[in-house]
Amino acid sequence: LTSRTYAWRNQDWRLPGFEEAEPAPFTQPQWETFIDRWYGHLAVIRENVTRGLAEAGSQDLKSAIESSSHLQELASSPLLLTLMASLHALRGGTLPRKREKLYERSVELLLDV
Repeated sequence: LTSRTYAWRNQDWRLPGFEEAEPAPFTQPQWETFIDRWYGHLAVIRENVTRGLAEAGSQDLKSAIESSSHLQELASSPLLLTLMASLHALRGGTLPRKREKLYERSVELLLDV
């Protein structure tokens, strides 16, 4: 069972028999590994993504994140990193440059608009 913690934090009640846990933020080596594996998997499941394209996409996304402190902060969140990787792949290897556009495109992706 998962939940957004804001819904039950600082409440006087807890669900019996459930433990509370929060995922730890990704470190840089962890988000780099995630991106390599994300693009590696795309090469397996998509016919139009070769191993070379996957490696180039992986390097490009890692470079984009490394060059932006804002993106580095977002990359520490597994959910946000997944959204960034999805957007990066869907947009042909780019991410929106402006923060608000990145958030807007992420919400659209979550809503499948």
